[in-house]
Amino acid sequence: MAHQQETGISSETPLKTNGKSITALVLGVVGLVSSILIPLAGFALGLVGLILGILSIREIKRRGESGKGLAIGGIACSVAALVLTVILMALAAAMLTL
Repeated sequence: MAHQQETGISSETPLKTNGKSITALVLGVVGLVSSILIPLAGFALGLVGLILGILSIREIKRRGESGKGLAIGGIACSVAALVLTVILMALAAAMLTL
């Protein structure tokens, strides 16, 4: 026990990373990139990423898992994808009316 305190190494197993948080981050990043190329796909991916990010934070709290930072990053990227898609679609609609 004394050796464990000196080295700071714990014999506990690491927490399991929540799978939904990883998926939320991946979908958020892909949605952000695709919102520029294919706006509707970016919107759909951003929306799914946002929902999964919110669900994963709830699961992380309930189950005591890790991955909260991944979920927050996924939520942030997903919101950015949604906002960017709306802005680009509004600009495209404005250009069509000219």
